[in-house]
Amino acid sequence: MSRLLTIAVALTVVAASALTARAHVDPADVARRCVAHVDQVAERATDAVIEDTLDCLAEIRRLLREGRVDEAHAVARQCVQDAREVVRLATAEISDTCAECIRYLRSVGANQLARRVYDHCLAVLDSFDTLLARQRQVLADAFN
Repeated sequence: MSRLLTIAVALTVVAASALTARAHVDPADVARRCVAHVDQVAERATDAVIEDTLDCLAEIRRLLREGRVDEAHAVARQCVQDAREVVRLATAEISDTCAECIRYLRSVGANQLARRVYDHCLAVLDSFDTLLARQRQVLADAFN
């Protein structure tokens, strides 16, 4: 859970610096910064889920070798819950960033840039579904 807190704090710091750095700049620069921030948040969340899943797999395999199947299932369930929380936090940060960026871009008449940012945000958020599905499959495979 300390990893989740670290990620949450990091996301807040990055968001604050990214959003305040945007004042009075070219709309294309704002769009680039937004996309870069979204990508950073997604990468951090993805890396955290992967690292946690690898740790869980090692623990699950150890428990299964020792015949502690119920405990291995409990580790898998906790791993899935932790990943969902990481993704929830990242999704909230990305959604807020995208909404603010799109709102700004539309306010300055950069509707085409706003649409590109919107499409990028949707693609990144959709990638989290794939990440969680892959995690569930990897964890399930550990029991076969």
